[in-house]
Amino acid sequence: MVANTLVDVYVKCNLLPEAIQVRTIISWNAIIGGYLEHGYVVDALRCFKQMRYGVVPPDVLTFAFSLKAYGGIVGAIKEGQDIHTEICWKGLESDTFLGNVLVDMYGKAGYVTEAHQVFGCLLTRDVVSWTSLIMAYSKQGNHLKCLECFHQMHGDGVSPDIVTYVCCAKACGSIGCIAKSEEIHAEIVEKRLEKDIIIGSSLIDMYARSGLVTKAQEVFDKLQVRSAVSWNALIAGYAQLGESEQAIQMVDRMIKENIRPNVVTFGAILNACSYTGRIDEGHHYLEFMSKVCNIVPTLEHLNCMVDLLGRGGHIDRALVFIGNMPFHPGAVLWHSLLGACQKWGNVNLGKEVFKYAMEIDETDKATYISMLNMYI
Repeated sequence: MVANTLVDVYVKCNLLPEAIQVRTIISWNAIIGGYLEHGYVVDALRCFKQMRYGVVPPDVLTFAFSLKAYGGIVGAIKEGQDIHTEICWKGLESDTFLGNVLVDMYGKAGYVTEAHQVFGCLLTRDVVSWTSLIMAYSKQGNHLKCLECFHQMHGDGVSPDIVTYVCCAKACGSIGCIAKSEEIHAEIVEKRLEKDIIIGSSLIDMYARSGLVTKAQEVFDKLQVRSAVSWNALIAGYAQLGESEQAIQMVDRMIKENIRPNVVTFGAILNACSYTGRIDEGHHYLEFMSKVCNIVPTLEHLNCMVDLLGRGGHIDRALVFIGNMPFHPGAVLWHSLLGACQKWGNVNLGKEVFKYAMEIDETDKATYISMLNMYI
């Protein structure tokens, strides 16, 4: 509507070239934006390049679309940097909208220093600016910096959104910052966002990672709608603490409530079984995974099963299990089995396992140390 009105004004004022240019830039942006919205990144960039060969210069929206497109392609950061240079040349580097897209692009590519530099040039920083920077640090794994930015964001009087809270909850859970976790939770409750499924799942994961599984359970019980992510976070929390009975109960309850377990669910429950030596339950869930849920076990799942058998002293069964695996066993698996041989004092099987481990990497010092410990 705005574009049509502008065209009408220019035509009535006898400014036909301007009318044509408005119509053309709106059309190009609509096409490029449409491709991006539906995930056709390559097509969006193709249109962007075609547009540049013509007489119509890109505007702020066109630049934003192109940056989003380059940000969605692995290894295309150089092209994105070229667009950034052009934006600076046109004097648009302080534009909040473009700046937010640049921070997001650099953050997704792992260029956190560049993301922070762009952020520092912004004249106005809104919730998108702060959240994009927080997400960049989160992707880098710099969780302390995430929380520092969250604090500064509050100091600037900018209210966080759902994505901000999710990133900061992840940061708290990763470093076990209980005080900050409770502070963020209280803020979320104050804003009546606790029952949101995305935030709720993040809070469950935050408390579970911090070892506060009781609080994670409380958040879980208050959720009106629960996704597989919510269930998995709580199950993983119980597994992490070695509370396999509670983890098993949650999986069974999940199935009864018609929530389909996924790859992550079975990884968590098999880990729980492994920590506590529940061999029968481990076999049950591995079979249930493949035969009932039609999920092909990954190497991680099979490693859990080997570790479970080894911890239980069934090293010979573990070797048979490995022989039937559809994957080539890696060094982690053999180290686990060597540890089991040491624990149970089974030197003869230890020699056999050592031989297999050497076939993978005969320079692996950890393998030699594990074998040496068997004789001490």
